[in-house]
Amino acid sequence: ANLYEDIVALAPNEFNRIYLASAYQNAGRYAEAEKVLRDLEQESPFSGDIQVRLAGLKLAQNDVESALGYFEKGIYLKDNKMMNTTKYRMALTQTYRENKRWQEAWDQISYLLTAKPKNAAVQMLLGNFYSQRNQSEEAVKAFKNALQYDPTEVSAYSAISQQLAMQAAL
Repeated sequence: ANLYEDIVALAPNEFNRIYLASAYQNAGRYAEAEKVLRDLEQESPFSGDIQVRLAGLKLAQNDVESALGYFEKGIYLKDNKMMNTTKYRMALTQTYRENKRWQEAWDQISYLLTAKPKNAAVQMLLGNFYSQRNQSEEAVKAFKNALQYDPTEVSAYSAISQQLAMQAAL
């Protein structure tokens, strides 16, 4: 973090300050990371990126409810600017899944499938959702779709193998 503090002292732009906040977060210096991000938020209140950084910080602190709120606000701000929110929605969906908030996860997946139906990463997210819900056949379909859209999606191969092994064990 000291290197980033020196860089910010020389060039206090948003980019460098975001890296400083990340360095603080990675060092477990959450209060300092939050101060940097809050200052940025004051300067750029309509930045979806800063909201998502705050979400990541809250997740690092296991404050899931706050993180979800920041994700949703970040997506809202990006949507209002007609900017791509796919990666943010995927992170939000992952957080919902990890916390077994199935309906909210499904709502985000549905949105992503409508917006990016041929996106391999979205298909992997769908497959993982089905896998977590013990819907193996649907999971395999989604993982195969991911491979169809991106044959280099290596994790899809292992995911299919796992699902088929589980089906064979039943």
